[in-house]
Amino acid sequence: MTPTPMENQYINRLIVFARQFESTIFVRVYSNSQFQITNGSRPLTMLTPDPNARFTQADCIHNHHILNEIGSFKMQSSFAFRAEEVSSLRVVNDNVSVVIMDSEGGPEGVMVRHNRWFLNAVVVACKKDGTDYIIGIRSPDVPHIFHLNGKVLPLAPCGHDHLFTDEDCIYNRESFAAGQDGQSLLVYSVPLDSADSLVLEVDWLALVIKSCISDKIAGDAQTISPNLKAWSNILPGNPPKHMFRTFPCFSDEEVLEINAKCRSLAHLRTHRKFVLGHVGYMGDYTNDSFGDPMSVVKKNRMLKEHFQPYIDTMMDHLSSELGEPVFTLPYVFLPGLHYQDGNSPDFQHGRDTFFGEFHCDGQHTRLQQQLGDIERLHGIKHNIDYERRYTATCCITEGGMYMYPTQELSTCCRDDLHYSVTYRRGWINLHSGRWVHQISTHQSSLDRICWQAHLVWCDDAERRGWLIYW
Repeated sequence: MTPTPMENQYINRLIVFARQFESTIFVRVYSNSQFQITNGSRPLTMLTPDPNARFTQADCIHNHHILNEIGSFKMQSSFAFRAEEVSSLRVVNDNVSVVIMDSEGGPEGVMVRHNRWFLNAVVVACKKDGTDYIIGIRSPDVPHIFHLNGKVLPLAPCGHDHLFTDEDCIYNRESFAAGQDGQSLLVYSVPLDSADSLVLEVDWLALVIKSCISDKIAGDAQTISPNLKAWSNILPGNPPKHMFRTFPCFSDEEVLEINAKCRSLAHLRTHRKFVLGHVGYMGDYTNDSFGDPMSVVKKNRMLKEHFQPYIDTMMDHLSSELGEPVFTLPYVFLPGLHYQDGNSPDFQHGRDTFFGEFHCDGQHTRLQQQLGDIERLHGIKHNIDYERRYTATCCITEGGMYMYPTQELSTCCRDDLHYSVTYRRGWINLHSGRWVHQISTHQSSLDRICWQAHLVWCDDAERRGWLIYW
């Protein structure tokens, strides 16, 4: 029996993982049909691969968006190669050529993340014409679906008599202007009245053409997340000020200094090599301290020695923004840093696995335990209003979050309308922690370093203001 076109498409699908460790390139391929590994005209020595080698989502360079289907593939093959022998390493089957590393067309020794050669060849333009959206696409592969309110919509070709301008181009305007070797755009149409939300998918790339929020055609809204519907439900702009505010803290020079200090101290990270400093709500208060609140004093020494001037600067800016003093106590943890390697699996999860699933902050409950122990064991009492609280994040390299306009976690769905916040380097991002939120997808190869702090209102007789802690 001859396979249908849809079956052919399934048979020829590949999932490709690749990563380099020291002088060896490791590759794993999931497939349903025969394929081969090519290296241009250069010979390639195949090493014995480690069958237990661990690949993460960050290592997936082709078909990232169908990783949830990985169990349905018939074949899994692992390979290992000497990096110095690689010229143009590709996985090829009947209709797909996946670039793993290409020293002929780019910098030698650079792994192609998410098949950048492929993405650089993709061009998308869109405009309104009467009752239709007219979409022009140039791609090495056929764009196979539109997602329309969660439904799959076949692409409907239309005439080629539509002209697009630079302003119509919503992806890869540089290649659009260059003409990409004279290739013309394939033109499709979608009725306006059926396009509450519209997302174009080409290989792993997802482009939000139109959000359900507005009739305006979107631009530069792309993701590697398979949860496309959530991306079509992004509210434009930052959240309103009662939910979220952002303001400058560190200069460019200070950001570079902090970044350098973090890297020099990376070996001191704890909690899956994610935390630089100590965190009460992650167990650092009780672990190895036998419930002794004063053990926190020792754990703060590293931050005080290397980062105290920057903590003071952050406290000054928070005080200016909040209009009241900001202070620390010796027996609560100082604000520390989330420091995640850019290639870490924990930050390639997109919107799909912890860290984190969307949540509301509850760190104040652990602080309440700490200060309760201080009062019980040492007679030191503080008058804390735990209902008045903030969460502060200061971006050092890169970061962001999704924020939902609701405080009802139990009824929230991540496909609900939400804001996508991209942090500015050196700026503090301040919110109450009550609104449902989630860390955003890591979008580059940069390490993610962000300073974290929480604040509660303290109204002691001798000290009144915001107590900062972690």
